Amino acid sequence: MLKLYRSVRLFFKGLERNFKIIRFGDVPVYHVRSEAEEKYKRLNTSRMPRVRAAFYLFREFFVSRHKHYVGSVPEALYCGSTRNNEREFLFLQEIMTRTEVAGLFEYEKEKNISFYPTRKGKNNFFHVVVRLFFYFCCLVYLCRIKVNPTSLRFLVRFATAYYRLFIYFDRSKGKPKVSIFANDHTDISVALSMIMQLHGVPRVYVQHAEVTQDFPGLDFEYSVLRNEKSLKIYASIADIGGSTYVIPREKKAASFEKITHVPPVKVDVVIYLSSNFIQKKVEEVISCCQLNPDIKSVAIKKHPRSQDGDFSFLDDVFVHDVVPEFDHIALVPNSSVVIDLLHYGIKAYQLFELDHIREDYYGFVREMVTPEIHIDELKTSFWNVNFYNESWLERFEAYDPSVSDHWEKSLIQLKNDVAKQLTISKNFC
Repeated sequence: MLKLYRSVRLFFKGLERNFKIIRFGDVPVYHVRSEAEEKYKRLNTSRMPRVRAAFYLFREFFVSRHKHYVGSVPEALYCGSTRNNEREFLFLQEIMTRTEVAGLFEYEKEKNISFYPTRKGKNNFFHVVVRLFFYFCCLVYLCRIKVNPTSLRFLVRFATAYYRLFIYFDRSKGKPKVSIFANDHTDISVALSMIMQLHGVPRVYVQHAEVTQDFPGLDFEYSVLRNEKSLKIYASIADIGGSTYVIPREKKAASFEKITHVPPVKVDVVIYLSSNFIQKKVEEVISCCQLNPDIKSVAIKKHPRSQDGDFSFLDDVFVHDVVPEFDHIALVPNSSVVIDLLHYGIKAYQLFELDHIREDYYGFVREMVTPEIHIDELKTSFWNVNFYNESWLERFEAYDPSVSDHWEKSLIQLKNDVAKQLTISKNFC
């Protein structure tokens, strides 16, 4: 019963972390999903939305058949479903090479909970009791949030993930030696993080993208951050738990220096879209670029979550899956890809009209890391403004530690700390 009590406490802690990203139900438009709006549409017209939400929850908990994870528990358990997440796992693997625990950090998809196979199975009495506990926890939490289709979707997804993980580790009777995360706020990531705390498993967080004030606080035992700016933002959100290490994902790029060079008269332009772009605005931007005699070509770089079919409206515009290797000017809405582009010496200009995300979500324009432009400026040579200069280099170091060599001490410290922790745990076992 003590374990169940602790799991309930961590369940609520996880909900607080997961719901911070959608402001506890005061949902930003870019988090709204059409499938949730359709599935839970009666919430929008109900006079008693919390009662209606309770019925939806009951159906999810006790009418739907729950799937369970199958397979053994690996020594190192990963969590992160995107290519960017997996890129961070490979980065950590490279960092831990030639340490005593190098083998533990060899990443494989089979070790990633995001890709675990599931199947429908039978539940014993204990599992029904656990589900009942979590159902009542959800009812309590309904009083904490603004109820709407999106907030209910978040509640259902987190509760389902938490329950599935709780049962998985209860059935397996084993636990990993370490858990690695590349996301700190999605339902599965937060749920697994809480379950790992329940079982006393060390957690390593490898930051995959820039953060904002909307993110939850940092509470992992070891956090490998991308830059000093992220560390400052996390510190402003809440007291930081565990150890932090600011380490660049790559050493200073050979092409970085060209960012301060005078741009050519004629340029190629690539539009880097978010996953919820506005089609009409994309068409307008492309049209303006094509009418500009000093823009040689215009192309699209799609978001990792976008599908090829999302761009069927385009005619004679190439859509890239990865960052093009040729020299170009980048038009970027609200996306942390800005920092990666600047790292490689690609001039980026923020065009917030391309999506519904809150303007300057990451604060790059406010901090004078990128310039903002508007659609009506695309007919001009907007790239000729002297923005990327020597004073810009000083500002950019807060976002890209590879500009100097101060980060090398953090790299050594991370290797020593993690190896020591896991070696002690191994000897203790």
